[in-house]
Amino acid sequence: MSIAALLDRLAYSLAGPYRKSFYSTLENCLSKKDVINNEVFLVRVYVMKMYCLSVDGYIQMALYLYESIKNQIHIITKYELEMIMARESLLITNRISELIEKSDLFKFDAFYIFNLLLVENRLKECKKYCLSLIKTHPNASMALLLQENTFTENTTLVILKMLLKRIQVSNSLICLLLNRNIPYDILKEYAMTNIIGKPLDIPSMLLLKKLVLIGVSIEEYGYTVDTLLDNLDDWEIYEYCLNNKIQVSEKSKKSINYLTYKISLKIEPESVVEYVKRSSNLDFILNRISKETENTKEHCLLSLKTVDPLRYKYLNNSEFDFYKEYSDEKISIFKKYSNNLSDFIFLIGILIKTKNPTGIIDALLLLLLKRKELPNNRYVQLLICSIYRYLSLYDCVVEEYKRLNAHTVQLECLSYLWSDLKVIYSNWLGIELSDELDKKYINQRLLSIGSVNTNIIQLTENQEYNQLVSLLEYRNKIINSPAYMQIKENKFYPLSAPPSIESIIIKESKYVLEKIIAYPKTNPNSVFITTQDIPQEFQKSEIIRIIKESVSIINSYTEIPEDIISKVMSIPDKQEYLWDAYIKKHQTHK
Repeated sequence: MSIAALLDRLAYSLAGPYRKSFYSTLENCLSKKDVINNEVFLVRVYVMKMYCLSVDGYIQMALYLYESIKNQIHIITKYELEMIMARESLLITNRISELIEKSDLFKFDAFYIFNLLLVENRLKECKKYCLSLIKTHPNASMALLLQENTFTENTTLVILKMLLKRIQVSNSLICLLLNRNIPYDILKEYAMTNIIGKPLDIPSMLLLKKLVLIGVSIEEYGYTVDTLLDNLDDWEIYEYCLNNKIQVSEKSKKSINYLTYKISLKIEPESVVEYVKRSSNLDFILNRISKETENTKEHCLLSLKTVDPLRYKYLNNSEFDFYKEYSDEKISIFKKYSNNLSDFIFLIGILIKTKNPTGIIDALLLLLLKRKELPNNRYVQLLICSIYRYLSLYDCVVEEYKRLNAHTVQLECLSYLWSDLKVIYSNWLGIELSDELDKKYINQRLLSIGSVNTNIIQLTENQEYNQLVSLLEYRNKIINSPAYMQIKENKFYPLSAPPSIESIIIKESKYVLEKIIAYPKTNPNSVFITTQDIPQEFQKSEIIRIIKESVSIINSYTEIPEDIISKVMSIPDKQEYLWDAYIKKHQTHK
């Protein structure tokens, strides 16, 4: 078989579902003299290799390979399959501007170029293509209008009315347009056509919700607020009912949203007990009872006193110190609040709320024990990771972070858990760390961007505007996100919003999950080296004493496995290592 025929067959095989079976053949081609000495053959093989690296997630390697052949792509234009591979590789590796520049080489049509420009947010250039596409692809103009978001202009509304007659108007598109303050009158006929006499699916429910929130009566659609709430348990609808004095009937299913609505109207002991057992948002109850008389407040909380002593104490005085007020009852409290996950997470919050060093170790031990019982529970995993992070134990954080197996959106939300510590270690302690997680983040970030790039054209074609807008927004956020900038520049960057994971625990304990934006400060009362404090004097023996005492107390009612004891008993040595690094770094700079 000739080399040309071999490469034809190889390209076809690599483009298929069993691509990895032909990787050895691909590598063999790279060592053949006939390939090395023929520029066309060599570029073809390099493009195949680049494609395989890209789709397998090896973005940096694919980019490196592309740099060596980017000026030679033109010599393989007659090989359609390789050109498709080159195109897909450049999408995945986020070389959009180069695809636009080489659009003639790739023979892109106007619709494809429009989408490339849309991904790059080059909206003025998009407009030039919309005119030529209005007959064949009116969906391109709708996508552009949604991205420009200039619906306040009269001319835009005229264009919108015309486009609505040419495209498929889905419920999700109507919601998008209503969110952009398009007058309901323009969209009413489409909404009624989509909902009346049709099955009540999720997009229909979300559109009905939007209509309720903008003050439209949904009775003409055949529904009431009550029937909608029976199908869609949504706090925004309940809140709208509260603000507009709309009566909601008793619900058999007592969801947190319904209980919040009910307690907002009238506070009753039974509802309070049910609510606090199921929600970590105790601020709502605190604010609600603060509006009542002392008698009503006492009456509502008394029902908690025997069944839920910790929440009773917390709601009566959220500043109470567990280790002063419950020291004698510690074991019974631990046992009582470890049976139910909601109770358990509340207990962890109570133990760490005052930053008591014994409480920190107790909480860590209980969490490690709970993980034996619930190995895949994400809340337990996050809290273990966050306490290790608070104690500045980078290697432990890395181990726990890997267990979380964060991907795509989660990477942006959770990478601060380790990258904050890395900034502290390198800049404040003078400790250099492995860049394993940095590389993983950078590569996964590029994969996320590449995934958006490859999906945009299909979403525009299929008129899935809601997903289109969401993905473009997500892409824009991660291009220069605080998480990326912090890892790239190795300095603190504040997040645009508080981490969403803070909501899993009571407000006083959120400090273990907070984004760090400053180095620790000397605190004479601190025992541990933490992300917030460093002791005036380091006392390893005191840390050992605290850990041994916690192990002894918990071991008295449940056996702690040896691997957990060993893990926690390694903390004093790790803390001593940090202290030595701190002294060395800061004495050197005096």
